[in-house]
Amino acid sequence: MRGVVEEPLVPPLGGLDVGTVEPDMAPGYVPDTVNMLSRFGEFRTRPGMEKARTTLLSGRPNGGITFKMSDGVGRIVVGTTTKLYRFTGTGVSEITGAGLTADADQHTRFTTFPTGTPIVNLLIAVNNTDSPKKWDGAAAGYSALGGTPPVARDLTVVGNYLLLANVVEGGNRAASRIRACAFNNPESYPANFTWDLLDTEDDIVAIRRLGRAIGIVYKGESIWHAVLQAGILPFRFELVEETHGPVSPAAVVVVGGQHFYFGVDARVYRVTMGSVEPVSQRTDRKLQSDFLSARARRTFGFYRKADRTVWFVFPSAVGGTGNFGDDPSAAVSFQIDTGALYIHEMPYSMTCGFRGDDYQSTTWGDLAAYASWTAMAAAFPSWSTFGGDAAPVEFLGRTNGQIYRLLEDRDDDGLPISMRWTYPRRFWSGLDQHHRFDAVEATFAQVAAGAVVTMKVGASPTLGADPTFTTVGTHDTSLATRQLAKLETPVEDRFLTIRFEASSSKAVRFLGGLAYAWAERVP
Repeated sequence: MRGVVEEPLVPPLGGLDVGTVEPDMAPGYVPDTVNMLSRFGEFRTRPGMEKARTTLLSGRPNGGITFKMSDGVGRIVVGTTTKLYRFTGTGVSEITGAGLTADADQHTRFTTFPTGTPIVNLLIAVNNTDSPKKWDGAAAGYSALGGTPPVARDLTVVGNYLLLANVVEGGNRAASRIRACAFNNPESYPANFTWDLLDTEDDIVAIRRLGRAIGIVYKGESIWHAVLQAGILPFRFELVEETHGPVSPAAVVVVGGQHFYFGVDARVYRVTMGSVEPVSQRTDRKLQSDFLSARARRTFGFYRKADRTVWFVFPSAVGGTGNFGDDPSAAVSFQIDTGALYIHEMPYSMTCGFRGDDYQSTTWGDLAAYASWTAMAAAFPSWSTFGGDAAPVEFLGRTNGQIYRLLEDRDDDGLPISMRWTYPRRFWSGLDQHHRFDAVEATFAQVAAGAVVTMKVGASPTLGADPTFTTVGTHDTSLATRQLAKLETPVEDRFLTIRFEASSSKAVRFLGGLAYAWAERVP
């Protein structure tokens, strides 16, 4: 008995799923996808990267922040292993000071603390190697934070107290110690404002504020609350749960009243006031096989406000294209509203990521970065382009000192983005049927000079055998015409799948499609 079978190709807005047997996979999920994601209900190419500044920073970028001074003027500050910089106009300026000495496994961590009368916002930075630094946004360079605070791995502010975590005092590492400043004074450190979280035999990795009066201390294998209280000591510390913690202080991402982190077990976790839960179950097998745990500390994360996605960029253990050795070159994105996860490949070895606003308000002092009036006119063609904040944007740092913006509908700094998604293998009409593939018809958003997408059919006699793929044809996304691709020599087997591939400097937006086959009962 023969009959035509139409298999709908639903856009995989549910994300990647490697934890379900392919024939049982729900519509909207796929077992394989690279450099694609869902955004506002549309399945499309991930954002690309554009140079934020042409100047290369000295040292390895390892953290950044948009720091707003007390008058509301913003400054984008980037730390490297050797220096601190601020963005000026379309250039950068070193915030001069004594050289920093962090290594490739350390991250520069920032927080802001308002202090003094009139109030001055201090930007405070630690990097687990050098003493804490401060900058007021106006001085020529940073300076040492007063009060002789210890070297710290991470920091946060809770209830007008600066908390330093995993510190070095007297030349000795106190990996479970928290130090706090005096109330409203980040340059005074009372001797008794010290807590050692020794009930668990693990080190502090990160510390973050979760509310006005509570912080979260992340250790390697446990999670603690830092609770503001009245009394001689301003905090009490409570063990919340013994569970896998984050791999680095930069791998904890704050989104409103919740945190997300990339764990030492290569899972993504969500933390709220009352719970710690993994949210990456559908991709755990993929993440754990791809993750280069020997370089776990280099992992970092950031939040994309525009589409509410949390990203973690991690070093890859998978060889070949997209692997840049010990440095982070693979990524997973998590859409916090739908739970969709997708895997991505970075075009370079990356080192840090952070949110900010670019360009910031420009002052006359910033214009010194331009070599001529002609260069200045190119950057600021009208008076209105001098002031005002731009829309939020995410920044990524590269090992060579380049800082990029992450933007929609861009290539990767002149490089095309390679993308792929593969539908689950199915016995389209039942286990007792062979399927003779006939054609595939897909719908893509039309884009001028858009990508040419290659469409393939994969076939296998069992789920235990890898499918053999045959190219069916291509779909030119620059055309508005119907494009139905057929094979002259049919492909026949029990299990069939469809794969789409492209490498393009233009974004691909997939709207769905149909695959056609003939089914025939076999013994």
